Amino acid sequence: MFMLLLTSVFFLVEIIVGYVTNSMALVADSFHMLSDVIALVIAYVSVRMSPKKWSKNTFGWARAEVLGALVNAVFLCALCFSILVESLKRFYKTEKLHEPCLILGVGICGLIVNVIGLYMFKGKSIC
Repeated sequence: MFMLLLTSVFFLVEIIVGYVTNSMALVADSFHMLSDVIALVIAYVSVRMSPKKWSKNTFGWARAEVLGALVNAVFLCALCFSILVESLKRFYKTEKLHEPCLILGVGICGLIVNVIGLYMFKGKSIC
């Protein structure tokens, strides 16, 4: 739950700073953080919904983790497509960045948030 809160807050920070500074990198990373938030929520809900043992084969709630992974994969594919389209637009029409030091600072903080998550989930399976 701590990682979910930390990632959600930093998603908001990155998207706000990304739009204020006109940084496509921060906006793209903020949506990547959003996909992490969605993945954490889906993993939490699916683990709570799927029982540990079944007496028979079923395709019910025991498959919630698989459906959650599918939803997250579709979201990431859509995110990659939108980043590609935006990068192609910026390739032909360049835009000026505002406050590059702020972009660097938020990027470093994003790295720290991801490293915290790495150490929190190191050796642990979410599902």
